[in-house]
Formats: sequence, C-alpha cells, structure tokens
Amino acid sequence: MTTLCSISTVNATASNNIIDKNISDHVIESMSADAKGGPRDVVQTMTDVTVLQTETNHLHVTVIKTGGEVMYELTSENLETTISTNGWESGDYIVETVDDLDIYQEFSITVD
Repeated sequence: MTTLCSISTVNATASNNIIDKNISDHVIESMSADAKGGPRDVVQTMTDVTVLQTETNHLHVTVIKTGGEVMYELTSENLETTISTNGWESGDYIVETVDDLDIYQEFSITVD
C-alpha cells in the first residue's frame, strides 16, 4: 500500500486586500473560558449604522472612509451598537469588526 502526503504553506488574502496574512504566521493562543464570538450584521439607515452581534462580547468596531481616514472607533459589549453618520462626507466606508476570538468581519456602507 502506498500513502501520499503533501504539506504546503497557503496565503489567505481578503477580497478587498485589507488583510494579507500568511497562515503559517498565526500563533495558537489559549483563550479564557469567557471569550466569545459570533456572526455580526450591519444595518444602515439614512442617518446611522447599527452593528448587531449575537453574543455580549468585547467587539471592537472601526469605521474607515475610503482613503484610510478613521471616522469612528469603539469597543462595546452591547448586542446592538448604533453609530451616527450625520455630518459625514458622502462616500464609501468600511465597517470593521473584531471580537474576543480575534475573528475579523467587515461590511461596506455608502453614505449619501
């Protein structure tokens, strides 16, 4: 019987090129028993953006305008975080979220 085995390094790049990490660079760390994470949603209205999460964990939220200007940054434990977009320039923005488990999710919004 012949057994074949292959091991290779894989690069994972986000579709928008914001994250470019080599998987072999990641270090596995032990997490505390109360570390939580989960899926998030972003709901946009005419005057604000609401970030929804399923667990009450530490969620770091950053809103970045195209071009790199940070418009908003907050760490929250709320299931619902509302961010006013009043006074923001029209344009495209990225809502970045990172939870206790270091899981990154991003959402695109447009302010008119």
